[in-house]
Amino acid sequence: MKEVTKAHMTKAIVENLSQTYALHSIITLDDLNLKAFPMTATGKIRKVELKDIVNKYFATISEAKKTNPSGKSIAQLRGIWAELMNATPDDIPVEDDVTNLADSITRLRFCKILWTRLGQRLYLPDLEKNNTIEQQTKLLIERSCHGDSSAFFPENVTFIEGQSNPTASNQSCRKGPHSQGGNMRQHHHTLTETTDAALQKFGLTWENDIEDVLAIKDTFQEFAKGQRPQSYRHRIAFEIKDRNSSQIRAVLEKSLLTRPVLRTVLVEVSGAAAVHAVLLSSQAVYDILTSQKSLSHESEIQEYLVDDSEQNFEGRMFQAIITDVEGKDTSALILTLNHSVFDALFAYGWYNDLDMFIQNPKAATTLGTPFRLFADMYQQYQDSLLALPDVNFHVRRLRGIPRFTEALWPPKRAPGWMVGNDRNAKDFITRNTKKRKLNINSQSRPRLARMQDFPDIERLRTQHFIQAPVIVKTAISIFNVIQTGKPHAVFKNFDAGRNWPFLPEWIADRLPPAMSIDGPTLTWNMNMIQIKPKETCGELLRRMGEDEKALSEDEGPIAKEAATRQVFNWDLSLKYLDSSVGDYSILKPLGRMDWPDWLEILIFTIFKNVTNP
Repeated sequence: MKEVTKAHMTKAIVENLSQTYALHSIITLDDLNLKAFPMTATGKIRKVELKDIVNKYFATISEAKKTNPSGKSIAQLRGIWAELMNATPDDIPVEDDVTNLADSITRLRFCKILWTRLGQRLYLPDLEKNNTIEQQTKLLIERSCHGDSSAFFPENVTFIEGQSNPTASNQSCRKGPHSQGGNMRQHHHTLTETTDAALQKFGLTWENDIEDVLAIKDTFQEFAKGQRPQSYRHRIAFEIKDRNSSQIRAVLEKSLLTRPVLRTVLVEVSGAAAVHAVLLSSQAVYDILTSQKSLSHESEIQEYLVDDSEQNFEGRMFQAIITDVEGKDTSALILTLNHSVFDALFAYGWYNDLDMFIQNPKAATTLGTPFRLFADMYQQYQDSLLALPDVNFHVRRLRGIPRFTEALWPPKRAPGWMVGNDRNAKDFITRNTKKRKLNINSQSRPRLARMQDFPDIERLRTQHFIQAPVIVKTAISIFNVIQTGKPHAVFKNFDAGRNWPFLPEWIADRLPPAMSIDGPTLTWNMNMIQIKPKETCGELLRRMGEDEKALSEDEGPIAKEAATRQVFNWDLSLKYLDSSVGDYSILKPLGRMDWPDWLEILIFTIFKNVTNP
């Protein structure tokens, strides 16, 4: 009989149950220097005594490995960093701070490669706290010995996935009437009726097709509802070689199964905040979210990419078009998402998973932290005392902003800031009349993302530790002041707020890594930046850097007019429209479109050569 080793057991578990169920360790009685399990007089295992023995065993192993980290592990991490920074491993000392050499995009790529190649998890906050290769190796070893406690939920945290017909008590949209009893039941009844009405046009019902209901945080309400059907929609197209539309659809459905936030429709409830209703996975639901088309020529892909007809944006927060090109071995996957269900970090992980599944349909799904946990916490704590310090911070920071209306740029000549088809938007007639008077031709297409290369910006980061987003934010501030002639620049920026909302660090550390949240955690911050004439460029950059550090990860109050005038969005995901970046094996990005309801200046900033100091 063939001996079954620990390696055989581990491999069998991963192959049959996926990486999610992989054991942290398999140990034998010999490992523990035991001839038999400790037993009671009645023949039962003494579990407490056995637990102490096992803990002492792991403590000994962990201490030995931390004192003398594995040379192989260090070499593996060193090799990944060297590859990303176009260097040789010998050029990267294991004791040096690699975060000084790697920008945020490179760090994100490191985390992705570490997982896909070695099956090990590190997140961006881990790299901030463990910034040398030696520290990162020790952290991975420690987690492999003890198990990553942050990957497990505390005993008092529960959530339900895949539950049909949610009741009033298990929905995440609990922010409704504060009184109990009848009001709560009435709110649930209203929600049920409104959802049924919203689902009717799709042939679905609350009773049979709803898995859950997710709250939409206040600053995302505008994303979800908007002024027109295509408001705040994002669309990206990928070319896929040697795969037909049926194969691509199977992969897409597999990925949607574990990302409920994409299987949502918008439900606007009278007298309450709008919510996302999560549709149960079924063939009928996938048929609503996905369509397949046959094209006669590749150029037709671009037509679908820029099409913003109103009928294409009815309530669904996600839609996909899969195309085959006649006579070609080429297909295309065109994805349209509302910004209330994704952000750049979520998109980055999802696109990588799609690429992996298309390459290997049997690959195990990477399970993140359910977005519902984040939505629940945001709703629970946004009006609590825990949120008060964050709110007060922004109130102090923006005190006096109503006095700076002349600092807003560009000047407003008509209501709204629409690009592309705006016939169904608020104030269309007024806006159109003004355009005719000014002899302005409406832009019929949504704006295209353009890439710009700034290789010299890397020198400022490596020599002076000034991060690229701070440099661009400073440039926007100076530009605004030049345009308006006022001493202050007022504009909004988006931040990828990968933190548990409003929670102190000692509580957040007991939760799964916030970077693993499977959904959007984007935050807004208003800027009111003074440009001082006697300040040097270096002093201004340092002050901007300090201001960036001081900004809370959670939203404070926002001046609405200023917030809709100009937005700075530092989008990491757009880098992957650059064909020279080889993170995708199968997917080839063709282009992307966005339909904001405000004016976005320098919305996407890309540095193609930032990894070669």
